[in-house]
Amino acid sequence: PCSSSKIIVRIQKVNNVPILIIEDNGCGIPEHLQTKLFSLFFTTKFEQGHYGIGLFKVKWILTMFDAKISISSVVHKGTIVKIEFLLEGK
Repeated sequence: PCSSSKIIVRIQKVNNVPILIIEDNGCGIPEHLQTKLFSLFFTTKFEQGHYGIGLFKVKWILTMFDAKISISSVVHKGTIVKIEFLLEGK
């Protein structure tokens, strides 16, 4: 089993767009699952009581505020989550 020993949270601004970046060095997410991460009821942990609603809700809420979320991951290397906050009147 993998366990993440480091989580890095940072904020940067690119072309006047604030970006929240959360990065870990954990197990990573297999490529074939990455396209399903934001799908309603998608989970790999149903037996542990997870229902696959969380990331769907996060993306929906961010969309309501004109923000974007993306996840990139490499197995055995880690995962990077980026949230871009698109501001009115840039």
